[in-house]
Amino acid sequence: MHITAATVNDHGSRFDCVQCNLKLLSFRLAIQVHYQVHTAMSQLPVFLSIPHGNLTIPREVANRLELRNRQVFFDSDAFTEVLFGLGENVVSTVKAEVARIIVDVNRSPTKLPPKFPDGIIKRMTTYGREVYTPGMEPDERLIRDLMEKYYYTYFQRIEDEIRCNGTRVQLGIDCHTMAEKGPSTRRDAGKQRPLICLGNRRGETCTPGMLAKLKACFIEAYGIPDREIRLNRPFRGGYIVHRFANKPFPWVQVEISRALYLRPPWFNRETLEMDMGHITDMRKKFQAALEFFFNN
Repeated sequence: MHITAATVNDHGSRFDCVQCNLKLLSFRLAIQVHYQVHTAMSQLPVFLSIPHGNLTIPREVANRLELRNRQVFFDSDAFTEVLFGLGENVVSTVKAEVARIIVDVNRSPTKLPPKFPDGIIKRMTTYGREVYTPGMEPDERLIRDLMEKYYYTYFQRIEDEIRCNGTRVQLGIDCHTMAEKGPSTRRDAGKQRPLICLGNRRGETCTPGMLAKLKACFIEAYGIPDREIRLNRPFRGGYIVHRFANKPFPWVQVEISRALYLRPPWFNRETLEMDMGHITDMRKKFQAALEFFFNN
């Protein structure tokens, strides 16, 4: 099965169309997750955070954007709600409500514009494009409103889930994808990245032994060589794993290269059409890695 994120070319109506098309894509992804998740033998003691998978553009900023829907798509962690969505096979899952280009919940609350253009409320995309039409950037009041509605509520939902179900969880995973090569705005610009990166902020969020065991399980499940899974490079882990580490369970940030799915023959870059069978296979590998981890 394939799904498509429609391309919008009409400049005058692009904001409403961006919102409708990206919401439709998110809805289709949710349907795929609901019907295709493989049922585990028993529920895994895992908490999943998926902060960058949503494509929704909130109305508060829809008429301010310089970006088109394709640019929003490629600046997100596209399809992560499917790649990592294990449903009832894990204890809890929390997902962002809007696109990361609008509110990035994996940033410290001090990372605000204009000093931090890649902070919570972004001024620039990962690829160096202006997010907002010049002169229409969010002012202090709108920034405050966006944070109250979409930033702080993300952490409140995590805290609520931990309060209710934390005693059943042994590992938290913050789920991401990464560009195949470092984008122009990053320190590793132009450099080839590994297929998988596991980060524990160099020992802060889980023990080295736990991270090494998880790496071995990913090697087994994904069938990739040791050299293609790096620890803490290029990502050591962001604000989410830092904030919740060992409160009360350890956390790891997982980054899957988009080279494993956002390329032919599975993905059409022009139409944004995705082979959902391949995405389903990728999710099964993720689930298998976690099953190896807890059953061995």
